[in-house]
Amino acid sequence: MLSKLIQLLLASTSIFPVFLILWFKSFSKQWNIKEGILYLIITIILFIIFYLIIKLAKTKLEKLPLKITKISNNKNILPFIIMCIIPLFDIKIPIILFVSFFIIITNIYCFNPFFILLGYNHYKITIKNGNSFILLTKKTLVNTNQIKEVIQLNNYIIIDIEK
Repeated sequence: MLSKLIQLLLASTSIFPVFLILWFKSFSKQWNIKEGILYLIITIILFIIFYLIIKLAKTKLEKLPLKITKISNNKNILPFIIMCIIPLFDIKIPIILFVSFFIIITNIYCFNPFFILLGYNHYKITIKNGNSFILLTKKTLVNTNQIKEVIQLNNYIIIDIEK
């Protein structure tokens, strides 16, 4: 499992849509690419951090066997929707960031759109011992024996490491 600091850093990368929307709001006022460029740079940096954490996790974390007993789709995107709507209003940026980080910290296993951009599907699964997790995989799951090995990112999220 990732350290608490890395888990928080990974969860914090899910705030990227806020910066992307702030960049677009600045850019679209004059249609000048330089307007709000800092927001775009922050978005790119967040993606790089996200990508490096996932890549290192897949190579460094212990591979765990997995026996799924129940699968269901997971559509917990409410925190993401709230974070995307807030910047559309004329609210001061520190308030936007505070609210966004509050959503992340209180919901550390929250939806991260970077996973969607990289082609991951989200499933809520139950394993043999009765524990539940969010499983991230690039596969479309139709039965419980499709995933054999995973890594655990935090207490709630496991990720398929098979290609």
